[in-house]
Amino acid sequence: MAANGSYGFNGEFVRIRLYNGRESPYRHDHAVVSILNSGWATPGNPNNALTTPMLKEFSQALDWLRKQNVEYGVINWNGPTTGSGMSLDEFDEKLTGPNFERWWAEHLDRAVEIVLKARAIPYHTISTIRGTRLTYNSNNRAVYLPAVFGGSVELPLAFREVIIGDTTRLCYPESGYGAVPGLGGVALTYERTGRHNTEMLVATGGTIDGTIANKIGMADRVVPDSDVSKAVYEVIQSGEKRGRKRSEFELQEKDIDLSGRRFLPERSVLNVIPGMMSQIEVAYRARGLEGALKVNRDVCFELGLSDVFRENVFEFQRQERERRIRQLEEIARTEETAR
Repeated sequence: MAANGSYGFNGEFVRIRLYNGRESPYRHDHAVVSILNSGWATPGNPNNALTTPMLKEFSQALDWLRKQNVEYGVINWNGPTTGSGMSLDEFDEKLTGPNFERWWAEHLDRAVEIVLKARAIPYHTISTIRGTRLTYNSNNRAVYLPAVFGGSVELPLAFREVIIGDTTRLCYPESGYGAVPGLGGVALTYERTGRHNTEMLVATGGTIDGTIANKIGMADRVVPDSDVSKAVYEVIQSGEKRGRKRSEFELQEKDIDLSGRRFLPERSVLNVIPGMMSQIEVAYRARGLEGALKVNRDVCFELGLSDVFRENVFEFQRQERERRIRQLEEIARTEETAR
């Protein structure tokens, strides 16, 4: 093992530290994975999405992580670092190129590969999902804002245990763009929380908080946002290795917040969802998660080629450009007033 607390994997988007339990209060050897994206904090350009280079490096990091002789792996997904899922900036750029269909297929295949690599890690893995670290209060404790994780919900679900902050916001907004979650989100959510809850989240495009996510089994434990790290290290110190929590709760409309949606769900997507879910159920029974992921991937691939998706991506990008301009103008006005 590398020196205690040193980076064993140190990339542009992913860093992994190794800790020797005998040299720490936590008693058990563990690896801590940080998903990085320095662009998210740049005013007017919140580049907080999963790009192809980032997914490639994450795949390499999982290969490295799998080989480590530790008892725990902790993968931190802190909003909005990976908060908006797949990069629509990148998607917009690829749409206008000659090789879009090939890139789109490779992008989705890479996501399936990443999920299966995460599952192949032989020791206990824990995903943490929480809001944006905003500032520190007078007691030097981190203060978090709620975060909408968009399409990035699915990758944290690929690991064995999920610990979530109570006010963190999760959603799958893809139905408003004319698609379904393409990085495995439908299959992974189905596995954790069943068909009804998956259909409700995917079809509505609405958000749920950490408490509801815990109730439906998308998260195995919910704690205050500021206590997520503490909860993780209590697990490591205790040596426990919990299995996934079973869903015993069915989502109702009142549990889902629809107020923040940018686009209403597309009829074309709503028509596809029941058949897709039936196929996922059959594939999961026959070939497990890998079969369900393939159905999920194929449906998203076909929808991504449609004119509806293309038009909605362009419209979203137009709105984003206007929003970023307004944000920069507001920052400039604030700085001028301060002077």
